[in-house]
Amino acid sequence: MAPRFARFLLGYLLSSLISVAAIADGDPVIYAPQEMVPSGLNSGDTFYVIFNTEDIIDGTSANRSTYDDFVNAEADIASTYGTDDPSITWRALVGTQNDGPQSTGLFNSDIPIYNILGQRIAANEAALFNSINIPIEAGIFDQYGMSSCSGAFWTGLTNTGDLGSPLGSPNPAAAACNQAFGILYISDAPNDSQFPVLAVSPLLTVPNPAPTFTASFSPSTVIVGGITTLTYTIDNSAKISAATGLDFTHHLPASLKVALPSNLSTTCTGGILSGSTGATSVYYTGGTVSAGGICTISVDIQSSTAGNLSNSTGDLNSISGNSGTATATLTVNPIPTPSAPDITGITVGVTSVTLTFDPAGDNGYAITNYEYRLNDCTNYQPFSPAITGGPVVIDGLTPDTNYEISIRAINAGGAGDASAATPIRTLAPDNTPPVITLRGNAVMTLTKGGVFTDPGVDVTDDRDSAVTVQKSGSVNTNQIGTYTLFYNARDNAGNHAVQVTRTVTVEESDVEPVTTHTDNLPGGGTGSLQITGEDEACTITNASFTPAAGLPDGYQDFRGAVSFIANSCGGYVDVVMDFGTAIPAGAETWKSNGSWRQLVSATISGSTVSFRVIDGGPLDADGTVNGQINDPFAIFIPASTPGATRPTAVPAVPLWGLVLGALALFGIGRKRLKALN
Repeated sequence: MAPRFARFLLGYLLSSLISVAAIADGDPVIYAPQEMVPSGLNSGDTFYVIFNTEDIIDGTSANRSTYDDFVNAEADIASTYGTDDPSITWRALVGTQNDGPQSTGLFNSDIPIYNILGQRIAANEAALFNSINIPIEAGIFDQYGMSSCSGAFWTGLTNTGDLGSPLGSPNPAAAACNQAFGILYISDAPNDSQFPVLAVSPLLTVPNPAPTFTASFSPSTVIVGGITTLTYTIDNSAKISAATGLDFTHHLPASLKVALPSNLSTTCTGGILSGSTGATSVYYTGGTVSAGGICTISVDIQSSTAGNLSNSTGDLNSISGNSGTATATLTVNPIPTPSAPDITGITVGVTSVTLTFDPAGDNGYAITNYEYRLNDCTNYQPFSPAITGGPVVIDGLTPDTNYEISIRAINAGGAGDASAATPIRTLAPDNTPPVITLRGNAVMTLTKGGVFTDPGVDVTDDRDSAVTVQKSGSVNTNQIGTYTLFYNARDNAGNHAVQVTRTVTVEESDVEPVTTHTDNLPGGGTGSLQITGEDEACTITNASFTPAAGLPDGYQDFRGAVSFIANSCGGYVDVVMDFGTAIPAGAETWKSNGSWRQLVSATISGSTVSFRVIDGGPLDADGTVNGQINDPFAIFIPASTPGATRPTAVPAVPLWGLVLGALALFGIGRKRLKALN
């Protein structure tokens, strides 16, 4: 009952819409079910259908409605031919005592009449009664499981369709069911006899055929994860009326879903369209495609599995009928895997190997990792952490063992082709230490204050091409002493080299430093002062040539007084003053230490005078051993006047100073002798 009721309700709604549209134009239009349309008719053609009921009824009722109700109930039995379509109300072809002949107004003129097999019975109403040449009998139903005519069928009419002996009278008219109208009548059948009745349809119109329904993917070939547009096309271009009430549902294959974004859209008019992102179904209902028009529904679809997918929609239904399903085929190819990498370099260790390689081509999908295999009978292992390029180290190998290593790349499509297998053999364990060789001498000597450059060492190892050297120790070239440098090395296997040392001795310089000062003399000309100190850091400050003041009685200044301060020169300085002019015979060297005193140890030769001053000695003006020597002196010429008072002569160096000086000179002599040797 449920399907029957649903069909009835749908038919009722459709027929109501049709009737309203037809009434607006003046004539109601009833579209024939597709099963009932005779061949050879076109959309919009009109016709009638007539059939003989399977069951029988007596002729006692004088009311036409009794027989109309009977034939409509009988129409359900012939549902194979669409006679049960709820939009069709059947009428009995009878004349009754109370209502007159049913044939009056039953047919429009010049409209052909067919039986339910699609056979043409008559060209029009007049031909039905006067020149029918195909018997209308129940026997035409036999092959469809219906009983044959029992000999006659009720008419109540004459052979012209007028009222004869009406149903409801004692002896209604009946016709022999194996004869055409007007050939044989039974006019005296008792009204309680049981005969079939002829059923006549209302005026039927060949319906506008349902629009065609197709589906397609564009592109029709994608890669897994790729997006394609699925388009449903509803083609009503050859139809004379709009197709309303469009309705279909498409359940997508398991590997397809609506993409993000869905781009769901339609060019059809109205209706409800559904197919959100991630959905596995698309449906459309209530839409319209115009007469002679084409409309589409489109949605983007994403694939998740490779394969050839052929999938059909549900039926497209509309007021114009069932358009059937639409089928679309989509080819989903796997994601292309990477090409093979190319191993370009191998560094073999005891338990590891380092590979360099040209990376694989990703074929449009990023490489996410590589994996390796040690030989043909082992499985590939992914690198962890993942790598996308080289070089890469494979460790955990067995020493002194053969392997055939290959690698391959991985992307979203899976593992690609492998590189050619590369044979290697790991090294045997390394037990040989590296060897350190000194560059240059193991014992080196340099002068204090000089520059030390370490010649370095060479390291060789039977395995490792680059072994790091650790050096310890340092050399202070400003401090006299002996220094040792230590050299150590360890190879990658942990073998330690034998330690190598270098000894560096820093000695005092054999050459004493000399400092000079040149300036103008008060008496004219240029004088030159030269100071030779014990320490190489010796410097002169406040050097000056000035006129001598406070001369002793009986003396006159030769070329002026010389004064200076010697700093950081050690325990003594040797002073040489060149006055640029020969010093007169009889001239004397005087030293001022608050007062003038003759410097008897000075040596005058030509234009020069030379002497030694000890730090803190009697000729050091500051009188203290403090690394600073203050030494004003001058050359005086005695007066020729007899009786002049002469100051007390002071030696340049006291007795103990002379002893120390002799010892120092002895040491210097030894150094120089040593240098000569």
